[in-house]
Amino acid sequence: MTKFSAAVAAVALLPARAAALSLGTSSSRADVSTGAQTMLRASSGGLVEPLKADQKLLVCNAYPGDSPITALLNGQDLFGSGGAKGSIAFKECRYVQSAVQRQDRLDFDLRDAEVQGTFEVGDLPTGDAVLLLVLEKRADSPMLSFQSFAFPS
Repeated sequence: MTKFSAAVAAVALLPARAAALSLGTSSSRADVSTGAQTMLRASSGGLVEPLKADQKLLVCNAYPGDSPITALLNGQDLFGSGGAKGSIAFKECRYVQSAVQRQDRLDFDLRDAEVQGTFEVGDLPTGDAVLLLVLEKRADSPMLSFQSFAFPS
């Protein structure tokens, strides 16, 4: 049995929605039942596996003041194990080690002030990108405001 025939036989055993065959190129497929689009990449075995985008989240503190910002991602410390490493100061940016997903919740808190804010992740790009999230002070109040950007990489 040739490599191509073996791959076709293996695909025949998979559910129709999970089966896909590639000849070594990247492609995309749409899941009709959910409307979701998945990027696919050929594996060494000839079957296709989902393409994982390399997305890095960069958080920048543009909230003026001496109080650093701490953050939680879905209830877990976003920047580290507390202390100075667990917060970012005014005019500082830090890459986040955790990957973010659609509908993730990021809760921010000014450590020495009673100012808090929540950012919920919406749609994410399908390809590689740097995701920039800037925290800033609203012009008319001490509340947090957010700006988010996606830069292809």
